[in-house]
Amino acid sequence: MDALLSVQEAAERLGVSFWTVYRMARNGQLASIRIGRRRLFAAEDLEELIRTTRRAGTDAGTTRKSGGDG
Repeated sequence: MDALLSVQEAAERLGVSFWTVYRMARNGQLASIRIGRRRLFAAEDLEELIRTTRRAGTDAGTTRKSGGDG
């Protein structure tokens, strides 16, 4: 079984705020489970989010040379 992380722990791993993680879970961008009033996240789901975000950024051509507008 994957390690389960709290909203705060997930936020720290992703480098975002508590509220960003909570919003992503509510919007369905990040899988979570609810146990009572707690929302928990599988560490593997966070890793998958990072992988897919990296892949999407690379596929979209977001890597650019530094310099001017042209």
